[in-house]
Amino acid sequence: MNTAFLSALRRNNYLWFLVRFLLYYLVLSSLYTLYLHAFPTQVDPITRFIGYRAYTLSEWLVPGLEVTDPASRANFLVYYFDGAAVMSIIEGCNGLSVVWIFFAYILSFRQPLRRYLVFIPISILIIQTMNLLRIALLTYLLVHYPDTSELSHDVIFPGMLYGSIALLWILWNKKTL
Repeated sequence: MNTAFLSALRRNNYLWFLVRFLLYYLVLSSLYTLYLHAFPTQVDPITRFIGYRAYTLSEWLVPGLEVTDPASRANFLVYYFDGAAVMSIIEGCNGLSVVWIFFAYILSFRQPLRRYLVFIPISILIIQTMNLLRIALLTYLLVHYPDTSELSHDVIFPGMLYGSIALLWILWNKKTL
């Protein structure tokens, strides 16, 4: 690469932040894609774990809910209520794709290692708790108010999850900038 470009890049903190963010995101997403390719015909362990935790939470809201791990060659879980499929839990439901965006952002700031070791695990716990609540509440709405499914799935609950990540970013920036 051109040394003048690299020199300018280092002087421009915003551009350098963006380059670091994109590199972290590409690396994390690539590693996650490799992980998913190891499970082409079955539910990956992380999605299974999140799906069953969400099912346990959803049972409180929807007594009688059932979950099945479909036969081989299926990479999703299915929630049933009164014998009818209510929803499928796929890889995108496990919350990891938003965790990678979160990680890439946090890691793009240079901070002492101790700060990362404290903030990241707490943040993962918060993000995954919000994700489990999202799935459980969506399950409840799909069973009792199916007409709200598109708005709930596409707007309200992603907003809830991304909003919690935005709040965590704000908290991180208050201590960083």
